[in-house]
Amino acid sequence: RQVLLAFLLLLFIFLAYGCWYFYRVLTPKNLFTEPPQPQDDGTNPAPAQTGGEKKEGDFSTNIVSIVLLGFDGNRERDSIYSVYRTDTIKIFAVNFDERTVQIIDIPRDSYTRIADTQTYDKINHAYFYGHQYGGDGDRHLQGIEYTLCSISNLLGGVPFQYYVTVNMDAVVELVDSIGGVRFNVPYDVYDKDGVLQLKKGETVLNGEQYLHYLRNREKGGDEGRMRRQTELLLATLDHLRAEGLVKNLPTLYNTYRDLIDTNLTNQQVISLLLFAARLGREQISTYTLTGSGQSKDGIYYMVLPPEAISAVLRDVYGIDFTPEPQEPLRDTVPAAPKAFSAFVVGHDGGMAVSLTWQKGDGHNLAFKLYRCTDGGEKVLLAETQELSWLDTEVFAGQTCTYYLEAVNHRALSPQVSLTVAIEGAPQPPDGEDAPGEEELPDGEDVPGGVKPPPQVEPDEPQAPSEPDEPAARENPPPLPEP
Repeated sequence: RQVLLAFLLLLFIFLAYGCWYFYRVLTPKNLFTEPPQPQDDGTNPAPAQTGGEKKEGDFSTNIVSIVLLGFDGNRERDSIYSVYRTDTIKIFAVNFDERTVQIIDIPRDSYTRIADTQTYDKINHAYFYGHQYGGDGDRHLQGIEYTLCSISNLLGGVPFQYYVTVNMDAVVELVDSIGGVRFNVPYDVYDKDGVLQLKKGETVLNGEQYLHYLRNREKGGDEGRMRRQTELLLATLDHLRAEGLVKNLPTLYNTYRDLIDTNLTNQQVISLLLFAARLGREQISTYTLTGSGQSKDGIYYMVLPPEAISAVLRDVYGIDFTPEPQEPLRDTVPAAPKAFSAFVVGHDGGMAVSLTWQKGDGHNLAFKLYRCTDGGEKVLLAETQELSWLDTEVFAGQTCTYYLEAVNHRALSPQVSLTVAIEGAPQPPDGEDAPGEEELPDGEDVPGGVKPPPQVEPDEPQAPSEPDEPAARENPPPLPEP
């Protein structure tokens, strides 16, 4: 009898725990009352930040925002690269009271301030900055924190505390684990070599095909890809319901959780999966942010208009706030070239002026050289990436003033200038005497000849103007191509 009582007691406890557990996972709102906890020994705070312009109290606590980050890394690339970009950035704003989910697509080239630095760059470089410059602690978590903070900067200070990350290998394995996903492919899909990967029409995508469609930019560029990714995610949700796989989600997650990095707890993940699986298409809405393509120092960026961000803040988070508009991007003004000098040399029986200079800074990508002869019109003599030029169109008796400026795409440096008086015989090459001349001590005249003119010192260059933007760290080194 005691054994039976003990068994019944254990059974009661087990059933009670099961009921409590399922009640918890079926009421997700109760699982998001506390901020996420640190994932290690406490030296790395869990990513959580409230942003710049707004305060945390301005935002509804009934909406939980979860950021999905898709990294462009896999095992094959791991042998080449150590840091990857966030190729996909999606925000899932879950409103438990209204039972809705709103998906916000962030263009990966969006121009924004990186975390709490003074650096402005593409939002998908934020992870690199945190990973490399985020300070002590786990580099991956620092990269995630920089990314969440940068998204907050872009969206007017919305707090983002929760994240889920996957890489390309994880996508393939997860899709294969559920036997593929039925999807109506809208057009024939080719790879970069022109090989057909997917035929138009309904099919069951395996993991590799699913990933290829996710990353394809053949139609509509990055904006088109973001929309198709959301369509495929919704089709995946439909497939899980149609195939009766919703009940398997907790088991699937526990089996493949090592493929996913998140600061959500097990209960939170399973609760969200079950919550989403019970939603109809009409309860899920999408917002794809887009803006104007601009360039700075030869790099392409997407600049989001404040009215687009304001619409998302109003429709998703219920707040009336419009960020300050972004000034049009300008190329960095290069520093003036240095050590601009000239001397007269012989050339094909006549005279020439040899000009040399050095780069003023790393933004000296090319140079424009002008000449003004005997006070006449200034004419463009050369556009070059070299650090020297030989002007052969000069004659004895002329006075030539040369002007030099550095070019950084559309930006020009202040000009430096020097003046050369061309008179007498040309200066011989270094180390040689002029024909018919003998080397004499300093201070003696040259019999029967004319001393070559001394090397001409340049005029004092103008001080370069200050750049329009605050000083920032250099862009990160090249990352793997998408």
